[in-house]
Amino acid sequence: MILCSPSCGLRPDSGSGGERYEAEVLRGLVEAGDQPHILLARDKPAALDLEPFIERLPVGRGLRWWVMPWIMPRFIRACWREHGFQLLRAHSVRFLGPACLIAKRRWGLPVPVVVHLHHWEPTRVTAPLERWVLRQIDWIIVDSQFAAGQAVEQGARAERIRVVHCGTHPRKTPCPPRELAEGDILRRYKMTRSGPILLAVGPVIARKNPEFLVRLMTNFRGRATLIWVGEGPLRPAMERLAIRLRVASHVWFPGFVPEADKQAFFRLADCFVHTSRLEGFPLAVLEAMAAGLPVVAWQAASLPELIHAGKTGWLADTPQQYEEAVASVLSNPVLGRQMGQAGATRITRHFQWVHTVAGVRAAYQEATE
Repeated sequence: MILCSPSCGLRPDSGSGGERYEAEVLRGLVEAGDQPHILLARDKPAALDLEPFIERLPVGRGLRWWVMPWIMPRFIRACWREHGFQLLRAHSVRFLGPACLIAKRRWGLPVPVVVHLHHWEPTRVTAPLERWVLRQIDWIIVDSQFAAGQAVEQGARAERIRVVHCGTHPRKTPCPPRELAEGDILRRYKMTRSGPILLAVGPVIARKNPEFLVRLMTNFRGRATLIWVGEGPLRPAMERLAIRLRVASHVWFPGFVPEADKQAFFRLADCFVHTSRLEGFPLAVLEAMAAGLPVVAWQAASLPELIHAGKTGWLADTPQQYEEAVASVLSNPVLGRQMGQAGATRITRHFQWVHTVAGVRAAYQEATE
C-alpha cells in the first residue's frame, strides 16, 4: 500500500510517546512492504532507517497547529500528483487532522483519511477544531477502549473506530545482572539509593502528576528511593519541592536518558509507579511490565485495560490506596516479583509492536476497501 504521511516529528531520541509510536508504526509498515511517503520539515531530525522514506519540505522547522492547515495541504497535493497514494494518514488530530481533511476536500482526493488518536485532551481553544476533525474524518485508530469511548463522546462514528493497542519489542538479549546495572547507573548519574527503588518514566509535566509522588515520598523517607526518568518543564520545581520536603536524598530526577540507560533503570527498579490519570495506552507502563516490574497506578483511563489489579500490579482509587499499594511492594518483595513476572508474560503474549502493526495494516486495508 502507498501512503502519504505528513509528520510533526520523528526524533530518534524523543521522550514523547506519540513520536515513538509514530516511528514504530512507520517502521513496521516499511518492513511489511508498504510504501509510506513521510512529509517532514527540512531540519527536523529523524531515525536513520526512516530517512529513505522521508520527503523533506522547504520549511526549516516544524509548523504549529494553527499554521499547518495553511501550509501542509499543498505538500499533500504534490505527494498525490507524484505518487498517487491510496491512503492519507494523520498521526495527530490537532496538528494534522485539519490539513489532511482540507487537502482531500480541496482537490477531491479519492482516498480515505485516517487519524490516530491516543486520548482526547484538547485545550479550550482547540476543542472545537479537534471535535470537528473527529466527526469529519473517515477512520480513527485508537490504542485503547477508553480512547474509543472518548472519541464517540465527541461525536465520532463508532463504526469507523478501530482499537489497536500499542506494543513493545521482545527482549533479544538477557538483561545484565542487577548488581552490574546498579553499580554502573548509579555512579554514572551520581545517585545513591536508600532501600528499594520506585521508578517512574515520562515527561515531567502536570498531566503526569509528579508532585504527588514527591510528596508521597515523605511517608517513605529512608525506606525507598524514587527515580523519575524523563525531562520536562516541571523538573526544576520538583527538585526544589524535594529539597523543601527534606526528601532530596531519596528523590532523583536524572532527566532524559538514552534507551540503553533506561533499560538499565528498569532492571534496577523494584516497582514501577505511574501517577497520570489520563493515558491512551502508556508505553512506559508497557515497557515496565515487559521488564518484569509490578506496577502501581490509578484506576483511571486506559490503565485497567493493561494492568490486571491483584495479578500484575495495583490500581488505586484514592491517595491512601496508592500509598498502601506502594507499602505492599516494599513489605512483600516476593509478591512484587510474582506480579512482575505475570505482567511480563501478559505483555509477551498480547502487546508486541508486530501485533500493533498488523492491526494498523488491517484497519488501513479496511479503510481503503
